[in-house]
Amino acid sequence: MANTERTIHKGEVVIEARDIVKKYGHLQALKGASLKVYAGEVTALPGDNGAGKSTLVNIICGAIPKTSGQIFCRGQEVEMQSIQYAQQLGIQTVYQDLALAPDLNVPNNIFLGREIIKNSFFGRLFKLLDMKQMANISRAHLADLGIGLKSMTVPVKSLSGGERQALAVAKAVAWCESILIMDEPTAALGARQQALVYSAMRAAADKNLGVLVISHDIPKMLEVADRICIMRQGEVIADLVAKETNLQTVLSLMLTGQAG
Repeated sequence: MANTERTIHKGEVVIEARDIVKKYGHLQALKGASLKVYAGEVTALPGDNGAGKSTLVNIICGAIPKTSGQIFCRGQEVEMQSIQYAQQLGIQTVYQDLALAPDLNVPNNIFLGREIIKNSFFGRLFKLLDMKQMANISRAHLADLGIGLKSMTVPVKSLSGGERQALAVAKAVAWCESILIMDEPTAALGARQQALVYSAMRAAADKNLGVLVISHDIPKMLEVADRICIMRQGEVIADLVAKETNLQTVLSLMLTGQAG
C-alpha cells in the first residue's frame, strides 16, 4: 500500500476494515481489503468496475456479512450484524436510490422513525407530532450544513435532484456519530446540483465525522477529498494524500496497479 503513514490526520480512526475477505462460492470479491477512515476527513474510494468498492462498504455498513477479516469502530472490534446494528454504532449510508419518503416534507423525512411527540398530556396520549420543533431543528441543521432548500413544507418529490441528494446527506448526518458512507452521491446530477452535495459532504467532515465516498468522478474527488484509497481486484492497493497526487497516478494505479 502506498504512502500515507506519514500523513497527519485530523482525527481518530472511526472505522477500520482489516484484511476483509468476501467469497461468493468460487468467486472472491474481496481478497484481504484493508481501509481506515479518519474523523474529520473525506476519504474517496475509486476503482474500476468489479474492484470490490460496493462490497467493502456494504460489509462496513452491515448490509452483507464478510467471509473473514475484522471491523473496528473507534478502536473496538465489532461484528456488523445488520444495517440497524451499524446505525446504532453511528454509521449512516446514503445510496444512489435515496431512502427518502417522496410524499413527506423535509422535517418529516429527517425525523422519519424518530419523530418528536408533543410534550403535553394530549400529545403523549394521542402521539401528536411536534411539527414546529421538528421544523425548527431541521431548519437549523440544514443551515449548519450550508444547505438551502426552496421549501421545508412541500413534498420532497418536488425538490430538485441535487436538493433531494443534499437532504439525504443532511438526514444521515443528523443521526451519524462515526462515519457517513456515500455511494455515487452525484450520479446523474448537473454541475450546480453536484456542488450542493459536495458542499454538504465537506460540511459533514467539518463536523468531525468520517466520510467515505465511492465515486467515479476522480477529478472532483481530488479536489474535495482528503485521501484517495484506490481499490483494484478486491484489494485497497494505495492510500494517497489527495492534494499530493494527480489524475494520471490514480488512473494508472486503478488500471495497472502501478503508479506509472
